[in-house]
Amino acid sequence: MTRNPFRALKRLLAERRNLARREQKLLEQMISALPAATSVNGTRLGKSASERKALTCPRCERRFALPMHLGRHMAMSHRRRRAA
Repeated sequence: MTRNPFRALKRLLAERRNLARREQKLLEQMISALPAATSVNGTRLGKSASERKALTCPRCERRFALPMHLGRHMAMSHRRRRAA
């Protein structure tokens, strides 16, 4: 007697769905076990905006995350030229 390939495929897909459900439950349990430093959707939060923006413009108190951003701001807003 030959096996029906469609029946085998149907069984395989059902097993795959069950595994996906079990994986989802496990991930939800892992997320709920994470410390409070997670967002609603379960991803870890990075540094706060004030921690990321550590560089302050000396003229207008605007804050920047990277030195090149501060330099670009100084060149465009305060007409400061870059040192060659």
